[in-house]
Amino acid sequence: MKNLKFIFSVLFLATVAVSCSYTSLDPDQIIKEEGNSAILISSVTDWQSGDAADECLQAGGCSGFSYKVDDWSENGMDGEYYEENAVITISNSDGITFDWSISEGYAVCKVIVKASTGAVIYTYNDATSDFNLLGTLNYNPKNPESGVANDTKDISHVTFCFKKTDACYRQETAWAKGSRYVTKGNWAMYVPYAGYAKTVNIIAGQTIPVGTATFSAQVNGKVTITINLTGAIFYYDIADKYTRAIRVHEIPTEGKFHGLTFPYS
Repeated sequence: MKNLKFIFSVLFLATVAVSCSYTSLDPDQIIKEEGNSAILISSVTDWQSGDAADECLQAGGCSGFSYKVDDWSENGMDGEYYEENAVITISNSDGITFDWSISEGYAVCKVIVKASTGAVIYTYNDATSDFNLLGTLNYNPKNPESGVANDTKDISHVTFCFKKTDACYRQETAWAKGSRYVTKGNWAMYVPYAGYAKTVNIIAGQTIPVGTATFSAQVNGKVTITINLTGAIFYYDIADKYTRAIRVHEIPTEGKFHGLTFPYS
């Protein structure tokens, strides 16, 4: 039996709980999407050091608390650091890299890693942990193929900008996670299907997991699609062909998606 080959687009409008200081970025700025990882990493060549509050203000941190781990050792700074009622834990650290986490009830929006005269700024949407932070973007010691091996910078201090967790709500487009139709701008996604069972995540606002879409193996030329929605309020207008939940199209020739219409919805 010949396998069916289609692309599926699974689309919803989702109202999701986010931080009241949610950071909205152009899709092309987002360089890390999984888990708690930073959504944007930037570098400043001439960083103006100050106390923790001044550095968070300079980096555009969330309104809340700040804490600076100063005089970073070449042997690392593993340990627990206390500010207000929050506990910031640093682990797996040495002179040039570290992991971090923060206690329940708090979330981090910026981490500033000062090294030499510059700094690397990690921006988050209310994260509670991250790993392998560096003071340079030119070389990753845990990935020897990245950059030049001697292009490392010793960390001099690290500043955390964080806040108590709270929730606001906003409406976001949600897609089954797959490949983007276009490389810039609109982040609409499609899921290729070749006749075999598969499950993919549904994400809202480009980074927020809100469910799964499961495609069955084909049976008698038919495919069953099961949508499991969690952690959000969903909306679509069944009378509006532009907001129907599932769209189907045969795989276009030569990967041409521009102007694609969907005969099945």
